[in-house]
Amino acid sequence: MNGLCYTTREAADALNLSGQRIQQLIHAGLLTGVKVAGRWRITPASVEAYRQNPHRWGAPKPWLAEALERCTLTPQQRAVCEAVAGGLSQAEVGRALGVSRAAVHAKLKAARRRLCEAF
Repeated sequence: MNGLCYTTREAADALNLSGQRIQQLIHAGLLTGVKVAGRWRITPASVEAYRQNPHRWGAPKPWLAEALERCTLTPQQRAVCEAVAGGLSQAEVGRALGVSRAAVHAKLKAARRRLCEAF
């Protein structure tokens, strides 16, 4: 960080996102940034606010704890749910388990479906 603001790369590293995704978030108004000499600068407060936003993509899902407690899940579904409930992003879980992010998403979807079927 250059003292006052993050560069796109620094913000991406801080949020575990790509530089392109940071630019998309700026354009969507979810991060506050200004262009200086043709390069984006993002405020640290904006990065922290995005990190704390419970509605951001990849934020912990409140139903996960209930699914872990009430549903019969496969070992891989359980591992994915526990990791996401622990605060890891789907991409981080995929890397840790050696599967794609799409596979992680599918496991979460299956766990949610099982929770819905339990009621």
